[in-house]
Amino acid sequence: MISRYEELYSHMDIDLPGIVFARPLLLQTLQTIGRDFCQWTEAWRQRISMNIITDQRAYVLNAAYDADIIRPWKVWDNGGGTAEVEETDPVSTGLYDFDPANKTLTFKYDPEAGTAGTAWVTGTVYAIGDERTNGNKTYEALSAHTAAATFAEDFVNGKWEDITDGLIVKVVLVPRLNCTELASWFMEKWAEALINGAKASLMIQPKKTWSDPDRARLFAFEYDRYKALAIREKTTEHKQQNMMVQSRRWA
Repeated sequence: MISRYEELYSHMDIDLPGIVFARPLLLQTLQTIGRDFCQWTEAWRQRISMNIITDQRAYVLNAAYDADIIRPWKVWDNGGGTAEVEETDPVSTGLYDFDPANKTLTFKYDPEAGTAGTAWVTGTVYAIGDERTNGNKTYEALSAHTAAATFAEDFVNGKWEDITDGLIVKVVLVPRLNCTELASWFMEKWAEALINGAKASLMIQPKKTWSDPDRARLFAFEYDRYKALAIREKTTEHKQQNMMVQSRRWA
């Protein structure tokens, strides 16, 4: 799978005579188009998972890419329950704030308030599905049992399951100006969009060996079409719909 801008060069050389001698310009153009595409469409949406911690409402988000987090796309928490949250039932946007400068997501409520009971207690009788906290983690009882002398003993014996990973955030990313690598799934999906946009931008330049204003308009049209597809996908995510088959528009 491709992930780096330079892996797109071979798909552009044939339409841009002489660009092989201007690789820095080609990279810069792809970087600019990549930023433009992501800003317009919000198509780069990356999933981040982390632990919900007792009494903690603010969480710093890390994109793991050379990109800026513009905003949370959707947020899911399990209220201290199972990590298998429903992506069709996100937290209301009015229940959290996001500080893009510090990449901090702050809840206006306690995400773990739904946890049943408090801490694990020696000698307590637990039923299947009971949830208890131990330190900064949340556990669910896998079997009915009486708590042993130590929690570690019960855990090793398979009586509890760690279900702490209850916070999932899908964020909107925009690559930074000098970014050279995007997520491989994103590049595989939208490479044609970036290629068309970069070709249009380069061909419109005057007095270059690759100048071709007429073809630039064609590639610009294709780039705009891909942006429209990405924007439409943003509005239909997680919705049941018939398959939409796209046919290429020939000049």
